[in-house]
Amino acid sequence: MPDTTIPTWSAETLVASLVTANTLTLTWSGASDDVAVTTYRVYRGSTPIGDVTAPTVTLAVTGLRQGTTYTFSVQALDAAGNASTDGPSAQVTTPVADYFQLLIKGVYSKNSNYSDPKVIFNPSPYTVMPTEFIKMTVDAETSVGSDIDTSIWDSISLLMVKNLDTAINLDVSVLNANHAADAGFVSRISPGGLYVTTDVTPSGKVNVKSTDGGNSILCEVIVVGS
Repeated sequence: MPDTTIPTWSAETLVASLVTANTLTLTWSGASDDVAVTTYRVYRGSTPIGDVTAPTVTLAVTGLRQGTTYTFSVQALDAAGNASTDGPSAQVTTPVADYFQLLIKGVYSKNSNYSDPKVIFNPSPYTVMPTEFIKMTVDAETSVGSDIDTSIWDSISLLMVKNLDTAINLDVSVLNANHAADAGFVSRISPGGLYVTTDVTPSGKVNVKSTDGGNSILCEVIVVGS
């Protein structure tokens, strides 16, 4: 006589643990069947993401996006292919990733005659998640420098400028919430040094300038935003 009885759940429990920005682990209560439960099928929304052989009741989930809410559910199946219809479900929101401290070498503030080293970069979590980035090599002119138009962005999450020269300093000025981009607010990057900030106003501009009296120098600029 064919088996037509579907598996049932006496308790519908699904718990997420070890939740990070991109991964988590799901654990659920076991189902029962008149013969035996053979498989647990895990869904993210309506999409199956993995089959787990009973009696195992856990699954590591990867490939998630930070700051996103997901709904997971579990379905129990027996050897005849009968599937439960009342399995447990859970909603989980992944956190925004913590941001590391980055040691910055060779960056000084012109406001204190380049005597104040900017050695720690500790950004806050993004309020708007970045979706794209631009990487460019810029020829930093002398005198008035070279402007980089950032108005194409709605939001800028990160700006990085690296001095590619091995002998000449690079001056960087940025329009942000605290000041206008002018000669009064300039950071100086030593040869091979790196400048990083999360405080950039998209409608403004970034200016890079060679400090050599007659020669332009190259720098690498990376803008991350949306």
